[in-house]
Amino acid sequence: TKKENHVSWSEIVSSQVHKLMAFDNDIVTITPAMINGSKLEKIFEDFPKRAFDVGIAEQHAITFACGLSISGKKPFISIYSSFIQRAYDQINHDVARMNLPMLIAVDRAGFVGEDGETHHGVFDIGFLMGIPNLTIFTPSNAKEAKQFINTAFDKNDGSYVIRVSKQNTKYQDVLINDYLEIGTWTMAYKANNAKIAILTYDDKVNQVVQHVYQNHYDVDVINARFLKPMDEKMLLKIPEKYEHLIVYETDIRNASLGLYISEFYNMHSIQMNMTLMAIDNHYTPQGKISELLTLEKLDMDALDYEIKKAMG
Repeated sequence: TKKENHVSWSEIVSSQVHKLMAFDNDIVTITPAMINGSKLEKIFEDFPKRAFDVGIAEQHAITFACGLSISGKKPFISIYSSFIQRAYDQINHDVARMNLPMLIAVDRAGFVGEDGETHHGVFDIGFLMGIPNLTIFTPSNAKEAKQFINTAFDKNDGSYVIRVSKQNTKYQDVLINDYLEIGTWTMAYKANNAKIAILTYDDKVNQVVQHVYQNHYDVDVINARFLKPMDEKMLLKIPEKYEHLIVYETDIRNASLGLYISEFYNMHSIQMNMTLMAIDNHYTPQGKISELLTLEKLDMDALDYEIKKAMG
């Protein structure tokens, strides 16, 4: 059931790009046959000369964006997570190696439920994190998403990625000059004297906060909204304050933020007790998201179990 004033993440992203296109004639929108899925109808209606559907050709969509970027335009491209792997080569060699200014939306990230098992967007973190020059953002609410989009187009100094799920989120508005600081995480919830922190990102931040609050857990929740660059200042503070860190993800563990965090502590010779909750190294079948979370032991019962275990 869709709550009042809740809209899809695609709608949040496209509405802000639409707003900016009205002020900035250099912004151009490109999609490989995902106008409806990525909610780009209004952009295509209102800016027909600056909106391009290139058909089912993800590689071409990215290379075309590179050409426009070199020519001084500001491309916005929206591609589903499950299809962006087709353009891995172009993102690596044409976008990132050249450090070309553009904004790429990775739509339908994480579990997609009944779209089909090939459509789960659980691999993109793994193959995008290793590419230099990319800034990767996973907003927990509409305000953050819009601030990031504003920031990416205002800076216009490199390759920005915004990663959003198929879920709905509360509609929020921001001014077009409302920005955020790149590479910063935030405290989403602070308990009284927590010795345990849960670190997560995207829609999961709000779900975890609600769950921790309702169950009166003495646990803090960190919104790791930038997957890259990570907030190293906060990463260094975590072991000083907490005895245990639970990283909660609905992406594949072998290519997860949790692995990058544990590597960070390892490189800095920092001892940190960590629990990494993520999808084991297998393919997830089709099904309702709630069923899939239970199947992968990533539902709130599984989180309860890990919290209680960490509390000893």
